Amino acid sequence: MKRPILLVVTLFSLFVVQESILAQTIPADSSALKNRIGFHFGLEHNLYLDELVTPLIYNGNGVQFDVNYQRKNIKSLFEITIDYAALHEKAKYHPDRILYITPLEFLPEIAINGDTILDAKVSPASLPHVGFYIAYFRKINPTKKHRTSLYLGGSFCSNIRIPESNNVVAFSPVWLNELNLDMKSSYEFNSKLKVSIGAELPVFSLPFRLPYSISPVEPNKGIYKSVFSDIKAATWNKYQSVNALIGIDYLLNKRFVLQLNASGYYLRYSYPKSIHFLQNNFTGGISYSF
Repeated sequence: MKRPILLVVTLFSLFVVQESILAQTIPADSSALKNRIGFHFGLEHNLYLDELVTPLIYNGNGVQFDVNYQRKNIKSLFEITIDYAALHEKAKYHPDRILYITPLEFLPEIAINGDTILDAKVSPASLPHVGFYIAYFRKINPTKKHRTSLYLGGSFCSNIRIPESNNVVAFSPVWLNELNLDMKSSYEFNSKLKVSIGAELPVFSLPFRLPYSISPVEPNKGIYKSVFSDIKAATWNKYQSVNALIGIDYLLNKRFVLQLNASGYYLRYSYPKSIHFLQNNFTGGISYSF
């Protein structure tokens, strides 16, 4: 009887000692196995060139909103983000040239010589877009004190930009899909303040240049053809993009975190004609842990 009891006591003692050592060398992660949902609102700025429809560079400003869900434990990080932005665009070097960015409206008027009088609706160009992002990271090589963390993973990002029907002369519809290699690092200054940086590089890209036509039968409406009529897998020599980001988290209490985020995204895609844009986002918000 004594031997089994002694064995149990010994194993239990070893277990307690092991857990004590681990508790000293690997502090508890306050965000382990926690869910977090965040809401962010801010500004977006872009420079946009779509050679498929115009040689002019457009300069846009607008507002952005996103919802982010995150699940994090001591070994991994999973997150999903959905964002929406509405931008007003002007030709950067010719801001007064607004007329040609809208299609003609056909008016039921006949001139004296019998010709149909065409008029145009003058309005600023707008380019709304919707994005979806999902990523999974594994935590690698953390420091003993857990002040610095490094994550490596992958993500899928989809972004669709379809101009309003009265702006299709300025921009062509485009749907971008990317499988990315993601890297992220964070540093905790103290128990409340954390700074994160990250970058995304595409491994595989599947962009859609959505074709469109303008029909005189249905004036002022963009008639979109089949979405999948011009799908092409893009190679690196025709599709280059990079996304860099920085974020600051300030812990208010156990549940709420204030967040400031900034990001910069560059794209160049050269089929069938070049499209370039540089996009910057600055947002602030709050997240709730549960």
